[in-house]
Amino acid sequence: MKHLNKNEDTSKNFESIIDSFGNENKLPNIVSDNLGETLESIRREKGLNKQDFASLGKISQSYYSELINNKKKPNLDTLEKFCINIRVPLHILIFKAMIENDFDNDKKRLIREIKPLFDKITEILYEEEEKHNKVSQLILEN
Repeated sequence: MKHLNKNEDTSKNFESIIDSFGNENKLPNIVSDNLGETLESIRREKGLNKQDFASLGKISQSYYSELINNKKKPNLDTLEKFCINIRVPLHILIFKAMIENDFDNDKKRLIREIKPLFDKITEILYEEEEKHNKVSQLILEN
C-alpha cells in the first residue's frame, strides 16, 4: 500500500482522481449519486432558497429539482457552467460530492488528508463573496 509522503503534491493526486473519471463528458457514479445532496448543501451554505439558487445557476427550478432528486444527471460541461454561475469551482463541487467509501484505501486516505483544505477553501470563497456583495451594495447605495 502506497503512503503519501510530505513531498508529494496533493493537488496532483487529486487530479489523478479526476482523471480517473475518463475522457467522457459524463459524471462518474461516485459523483452523480451524491450530486443532489451536495447541491443542497452548497445552496444552504450560501443561504439561498431553491428558486434563488436555481436562478443564480441559470437553470429552471424544475431542472434543479430533478438534479437534487437524482432524476437528471448533468454532463460535465453543464455542471461546469452551473458552477461558474453559482461561483463554486467545479473541482470543489466534485470533491464535496465524492463519497469516501467508493474509493480504495489509498484514495480514501488522500480524501481525508485534503478534505480540511477544501473545506477551508470553500469557507474563504463564501467569505470573499459576502465581502464582494457588501461592497457592491455600498456602491449601489451611493
